[in-house]
Amino acid sequence: MPLLNVNASHPITLPDGTLYRDTVYLKNVVSHPRMGIGDYSYFTHSGKP
Repeated sequence: MPLLNVNASHPITLPDGTLYRDTVYLKNVVSHPRMGIGDYSYFTHSGKP
């Protein structure tokens, strides 16, 4: 299994080449000046938002 892409919003690529959009790296999608996000913080949600 290849390593996750730390610069991508959606770091997981499925074996068929599609992105798994239920997981995001928070540091790549949150840019609020009052929030500190760790380099390895992520959020996963399965189902309807």
